[in-house]
Amino acid sequence: MKTPLRNVFMQVVLVVGVMSVFYFLGQWRASHHGTVDLPGKKPVSVVQQKSAPPPSLFPPLTAAEARDLFAQALSGVFSDRFNNMVGVNMAILFGIKLADIPALIKALGDLPDSQDKDNLIQSLLLKLAKDNPSLALSLSGYLHDDSLRTFVVLGAFAQLAKANPAQALSQWSQMEPGSLKQAALGRVFQALGSTLTPADVEAFVDSLPAGSERDTALKGLVSGWVKADPKAALDFASNLPPEYSALLKSTITNVAIFAGQPALAAQYVNQIQDAAVRDAAIAALMPVWSGGPKKNPEAALDWLNQAAVSGNTYSKSVATIFSNVANNDPASGTNLLSKVTDLATLQASITTVASGWGETDPQAALTWAQTLAASDAGAQTSALNAIVSSWSKNDPNAVVAYVQNSADPSVFLSSDPAIAQSLAGSNPQAALAFSNSLPDGTAKNQALNNVLSTVAQTDITSAWSYASANLPPGAIQNTIMTNLVATEAKADPAQAAALLNSIPDGTAQLNATSALATTWIKLDPQAFTVWLNTLPAGDVRDTAITQLASSTQATRDPAAVMNWVNSVSNPQTKAELLQKLTPAQAAAK
Repeated sequence: MKTPLRNVFMQVVLVVGVMSVFYFLGQWRASHHGTVDLPGKKPVSVVQQKSAPPPSLFPPLTAAEARDLFAQALSGVFSDRFNNMVGVNMAILFGIKLADIPALIKALGDLPDSQDKDNLIQSLLLKLAKDNPSLALSLSGYLHDDSLRTFVVLGAFAQLAKANPAQALSQWSQMEPGSLKQAALGRVFQALGSTLTPADVEAFVDSLPAGSERDTALKGLVSGWVKADPKAALDFASNLPPEYSALLKSTITNVAIFAGQPALAAQYVNQIQDAAVRDAAIAALMPVWSGGPKKNPEAALDWLNQAAVSGNTYSKSVATIFSNVANNDPASGTNLLSKVTDLATLQASITTVASGWGETDPQAALTWAQTLAASDAGAQTSALNAIVSSWSKNDPNAVVAYVQNSADPSVFLSSDPAIAQSLAGSNPQAALAFSNSLPDGTAKNQALNNVLSTVAQTDITSAWSYASANLPPGAIQNTIMTNLVATEAKADPAQAAALLNSIPDGTAQLNATSALATTWIKLDPQAFTVWLNTLPAGDVRDTAITQLASSTQATRDPAAVMNWVNSVSNPQTKAELLQKLTPAQAAAK
């Protein structure tokens, strides 16, 4: 079919228009990107002036250039790119060639000593030590900072020992005697232990004389083997003479901790002949085995039983196991209780599990505790008390309701004071009501004391008013008032002193005075003596002076204390104090 002329004309116009667009687009891109794109053609470069590449952040430096750069920085002259000492150090470290480091360190030695210079030299030496530890050691004397030098020397010896043990020992032998030389020997043998077998290094050990150097070498060897070959480390340490029991103990501990193999380490415990060291090894092993990253409390407990560990060591070890279980998964601890062979240790373990479980899931813990009745009622009581005590930390109101609604609230008497104290923090009135609901006796008295002591920390006036108006005269009131004075003395001694005259019982007043004086003298002896001047002659004043004469002030200012003692009204008390004070005065002269 023929195309009309008008359509052909329109197609030509369209093509020309598209070509124009491509042309002008290419011109725009050329002005911005340096090339011209034409339809159907590859980009054609456009000649234009290019800017110079940006300078490298860390340009190559010769030793002389690096020294000049650092010297200028030390004098306070910094370039735009390196406007602080950190930038200068980085420029030198990355720009200097390894071959130029020795010359630079020697050149830096002519500059004034400073911490900045030592820091740079240390960094250069550490860089050099990776390639040539022997040379780094020979240049370490340019460091004046002992701690930096120690770090460099020990690291370089470790690298040299791995590369050339004989050279490391030869270079070590040329060091000046001292603690650094001793530590370097340990680092050398630690490196040997991480790369060589015990047979390979036997000759190196035998070349050292018996004594501290050989001991240091042995410790280094074993510590190196612990990670590389823990069994080799244990075999080596267990075959040493008995006097190296402590080394075997530390090896057992390190294999358990750093190699993560407590079961392997435990196989060597009974090879320790010294009983005290053996017990220490067991004590160090239990936390790792029962609570570490690869914990296995059941295996730890089985081992204790199989190894016939007994007595206090057994009790402490089991306590450690169940403490970790209680912190991590107390419910699982119930499955381990049957493995505990000692009755007293079992009861303690039950309490530990109950306490931990009571904090995370008290209802489940209470259900479990009820199952203990048939076998041991005493264990059940201990478990119940441990559960509610832990539970009270999170929800004391719920615990109070549980105890009061239980079939036999007297079961919880031992934990009632703790429950009352927990409740006092959020609801003092409820805590006092709970305490007063308890039967008369030790638990009630302790609960009231705990509650009022807690209240007194923020509101001494309310606590004191309650004790004065609501507690019956007698032992409990006397005890609580004395404790309140002692508590307030730590926060505001003057306020505590104002409470003394409100104590109805004379003996309790003197006990409170003694507690107040002991604290006040430590906090502010000058303010204490100002208060002493306000007291009339009598037992309260004599009691306060007695505490002053018994304090460190008697040796710090014996003349002033002697004047106070001479003012004591009770002749017998005065005579006793003078007798005690005279030697102190003589010693102070």
